[in-house]
Amino acid sequence: MSSESFGTELIERYLLARGRRYFRGQHDGEYFFILTVGHARLHVHVEVPPADQGTVKVRVTPANFYPVADRARLMTIADKWNADARTRAVVYESCDQTRIGVVAVESYRVAPSMPFEEFSGLADNTIRSAVKLFAEMTSGVEKTPARTLGTWLSAAG
Repeated sequence: MSSESFGTELIERYLLARGRRYFRGQHDGEYFFILTVGHARLHVHVEVPPADQGTVKVRVTPANFYPVADRARLMTIADKWNADARTRAVVYESCDQTRIGVVAVESYRVAPSMPFEEFSGLADNTIRSAVKLFAEMTSGVEKTPARTLGTWLSAAG
């Protein structure tokens, strides 16, 4: 059994055990589901990266981007978070210059000998950590909703 198939089996088993309705990505080993927390939605990606098939990567992003005016505040939160937590917070540019994004990401080495309970605990901890991070980032801040395709097209002229 290859690392990729083992990682993929772990991911599928995890998603089924957690009762998640999930979607497969374009490539083998990519999975996606939406987690609703209160009134917020988080996008959770779990994948076996093609470049490192002995790893499983968990990425969590909010459904919306943040106003670019919040960059300094979000960078401060991300820097503090990264000093204290294993799950890494990354603030990144958007193609819309008025918005920025944030992702919580963590990777795990997997092997055929890894117990399912260990993997599921790591994945659960990453997701819980991301929920805390985004709760902290959104406290007192209004997120900017994504622009529709029609808005993009009319802005393009």
